[in-house]
Amino acid sequence: MHCFQNKVLCLIDKLHFFMSCGVPTWRELEPVNGINGTPLLEIQTKFYRAVTYGTEIEIHSCVIEWREKIFIQRHQVWQDGELMCEGLET
Repeated sequence: MHCFQNKVLCLIDKLHFFMSCGVPTWRELEPVNGINGTPLLEIQTKFYRAVTYGTEIEIHSCVIEWREKIFIQRHQVWQDGELMCEGLET
């Protein structure tokens, strides 16, 4: 399930995304190194068209860059083949 929250694109089910990239769950990481979630350093979002509740959308998310201590995710929201919004998370 996907949502818009305060004009910032968020994914409700990031767990499966991170696990598919080989990142352990937060429950596994917390006892080992105290990490409980992924802190956001920066968010950039561009909105091209409005999307309303009940509209079917497609969300494409990927990690576009892995660095030593951070990674950058790109999210794109599509409706009927048209890019509605895109954003980066660091």
